[in-house]
Amino acid sequence: MKHRSFPTPPLSFRSLVIVAALSLLPSATFADWQTGVEAFKKGDFASAETVFRELAEAQPDWYGGHFMLGRVLLEQGHTARALSSLQRAHALETRPEVTLLLARTALDEGQKNLVRSTLVASPPQQLSAEQRIAWFRLRAGAASNHAERLRDLGAAADLAPKDLHLRIRLADAAKDAGRLEEAIRHLELADELSPTNEAVLVRQLKVRLAQSESASSEQKARMCHLAAEAAADAAAVTGRAKHLSLAGRSYRCADDLGRAESYFQQALEAQPSWRAAYDLANVQLKQEDWEAAEETLLPWLEGEGEGSARLHQLAGRALEGQQRFLDAIPHYEIAGDTQGIAHAKEGQAALDHNRKQQQLQDEIDALEGQIGDLEDDEADLH
Repeated sequence: MKHRSFPTPPLSFRSLVIVAALSLLPSATFADWQTGVEAFKKGDFASAETVFRELAEAQPDWYGGHFMLGRVLLEQGHTARALSSLQRAHALETRPEVTLLLARTALDEGQKNLVRSTLVASPPQQLSAEQRIAWFRLRAGAASNHAERLRDLGAAADLAPKDLHLRIRLADAAKDAGRLEEAIRHLELADELSPTNEAVLVRQLKVRLAQSESASSEQKARMCHLAAEAAADAAAVTGRAKHLSLAGRSYRCADDLGRAESYFQQALEAQPSWRAAYDLANVQLKQEDWEAAEETLLPWLEGEGEGSARLHQLAGRALEGQQRFLDAIPHYEIAGDTQGIAHAKEGQAALDHNRKQQQLQDEIDALEGQIGDLEDDEADLH
């Protein structure tokens, strides 16, 4: 399957034909060139590959055959072979379209050093505005650190301020660099370009949550509430389980456990999963709603699948909350929670002790009652 990380301006077939003509190719070769171009335009890539391969072999010092062979191979998903042809074309001619396509293909192959060295051959000031955007985006993709990536994506965004996808990538880069306020600014600009866009809303939420994790205690509440607002917007637009779960997380962060429970419940209903059940039960435990947590967890306790240990650990806590310590111990054993086992045993011992104490007190109260009755009877006799 072919994969293209970055769009580059489409090459005009008419301009290619003109370039071929100006190169003073033999008439027979020029005819083959036109045949290959027509096959390419019709999507007959097998025929086009044959024509351009023969042309590259017949005219090895002309970049056009190697370049179009590379394009044909890309269309067929042969990225590594295409890269080789494009490198030969670039060695012969550093035209912008050759440079950008080679850089994009190298990036798809994970060869970042090749991307950077290729782009040096066509400085951005020599390119059209559209090509400059592609140039900066490609160099950002090959950046060796966050600062370089931010620099190049920022340059591209300056050239294309209304490019939503680019603005989102810039926000992601700022978040990765730990520059969370800058990320928020880019997301706010993105939101102006596309109000209630799902990708923008969810990123706003994640950045707000990241801010809350690194914020001081005074700032955390405000950050969490901002995250909650973004979460509510995202969940309202999409209704998807993962966004409902994110909304639950944000409200839990803001200590609004009632709303958190509501969103986790919706997430579980939208897409039942152990993780959704875990989140819901966890917030129910925080509210000491032990029976509700047990009910949430019960359908997910069978088997030993993903999340089993964590679910059984919560089940143990839910049962302990109801003072069912002996029932909790097997769940802690499945979870491998030795502290939970010890705590449940201590709880059971304390419960047994309290019961014995209560039983003794009840017996003492009964005896005192009997003694009181005897004293009453004796007083009656006198």
